[in-house]
Amino acid sequence: MRIISPQSGKCCVASVRRVRTFVIAGFGRVGRVIGRLLDERGDRWVAVDLDAKNVERSRKERLPVFFGNASQEEMVAAAKIASAKALVITLDDPEAAKSVLAALRRKLPDLPVIVRARHHMHVQELLEKGATAVMPETTESGLLLGAAVLQELGDSKTDVDAAVRTVRRRSYPTSPSGSGLL
Repeated sequence: MRIISPQSGKCCVASVRRVRTFVIAGFGRVGRVIGRLLDERGDRWVAVDLDAKNVERSRKERLPVFFGNASQEEMVAAAKIASAKALVITLDDPEAAKSVLAALRRKLPDLPVIVRARHHMHVQELLEKGATAVMPETTESGLLLGAAVLQELGDSKTDVDAAVRTVRRRSYPTSPSGSGLL
């Protein structure tokens, strides 16, 4: 984007960061880590979860988490999945993850879909079913998954690594030495 500097009257190039929107299918431990990582980068996100208590708790925290199944037509429309920059499937049930992936691939074949795999044995099958990338689980895999989403959309490795370090520092308890990692 080219703008005129009010001070000098000269033309210069300005960098305007576009706000991206992501959808997180499943808002348990891994989904929450990804939400924090996206928050750190200034991106918008919405999560869909089938655990009513988890949704209620998250809504009390003023988080954009909604009750529903990400593979259902109504939820695809309500969560605006079709206009998202990417979808992250964090479900810990391998069959549910495959079902959401298959349903969304039929409706949205070009949407980047990053999937959490419970076990390494599921990775190949998820890739064959259309996942853009597949990562193993828990907090570190949540960070890796979020980093893959950011890198898939062009963020620099340096910026992503910095965001991951920040989320790690905020996510882990501080040891007596003051370090964010134990």
